[in-house]
Amino acid sequence: MKKNIYILFIILLCGCEEYRSFPIFVLSSNIERICGDFYYDDLMVSPPSQLELKDSCLFLFRTLGVTAKVIKEIDGSDFGMFGNIGQGPDEFISPFYIGGNDSTMYIYDLTLRCVREYNLRNISDSLLFTKVEEKKLPSSDIVYHSAKRLDNGYSVAQILNGTSNLFLVLDEDLKIVSQFGENPFSNKISDMYPFWGYLCSHGNQFVFAAMRYGYIVSYKIRKDGSPVLLWEHYLSQPYYSIHKNILRWNADNLMGFYNVKMNSKYIFALYSGVEDTNSLEQIPNNLLVFDFDGNLVKNFKIDKNCGRLAVSEDNIVYAFYTDPDVGIVKYNLQDYLKN
Repeated sequence: MKKNIYILFIILLCGCEEYRSFPIFVLSSNIERICGDFYYDDLMVSPPSQLELKDSCLFLFRTLGVTAKVIKEIDGSDFGMFGNIGQGPDEFISPFYIGGNDSTMYIYDLTLRCVREYNLRNISDSLLFTKVEEKKLPSSDIVYHSAKRLDNGYSVAQILNGTSNLFLVLDEDLKIVSQFGENPFSNKISDMYPFWGYLCSHGNQFVFAAMRYGYIVSYKIRKDGSPVLLWEHYLSQPYYSIHKNILRWNADNLMGFYNVKMNSKYIFALYSGVEDTNSLEQIPNNLLVFDFDGNLVKNFKIDKNCGRLAVSEDNIVYAFYTDPDVGIVKYNLQDYLKN
């Protein structure tokens, strides 16, 4: 109550727009503590931007000056690298993995504004990457990242700048079909960087989890490219002010999600829930599992503070940690979750 009064006083003093209150999704108090298994090989890498599981391999994106370092799922041993980062032909500047299957990989480059498709083949215990196609993004005033390809041929992406909406839909030619998900604070904001977060998808459903506040939402994209809101949760009350259409977070906000992934049955999210201290303590050790309808299935307390995760179809979670050293931990959730 005191925090709400303080925020309202600052808003009135500064002439800012009044902030909204949101119903809070209360996490289950039934927290299960679990320990993971660790790989034996030391990982001499910096924290990756993404951790993805493909064809029994883990891809650590944007580390060691390459697009992805590849290690074997079975034991964490080195399996090679993919794609250089640089200014040369077929190199990347700011690559993001946006989807594919075990034999196909799509890479979106935010700076080069293109999507490249690659074919993957495992030949004589080595991975071969073959470029299939490159598509340039049509010119637009809207900047976005973290695109994800859906089964119906559309892609969804989080908007960073140019409109007050959170998301957009792209067709197979990367043309914008629609914008949706007006940000919940003001329709006058066009700088969407404060709403930065992570996307994951399965089939034609996707989930977005915000990093700077405890917001998670899921949509389905229809055949005509139109969105359907399935559910949304606020795990903490966002405190903010808006002055001259610029949003500022209050220092007392709780950090949100550091990563979110889906398999065919569950949604896995690394949730922080602590104040932003710019320290390792705010990196999550809380692993939440939701079903596709947004119901909380499990609330795990894990034994490492982890910022990236990948999940298998049989409910094995791989998570990247940095304290006290760097590595990947494996959590087998098969006994906790129904297949």
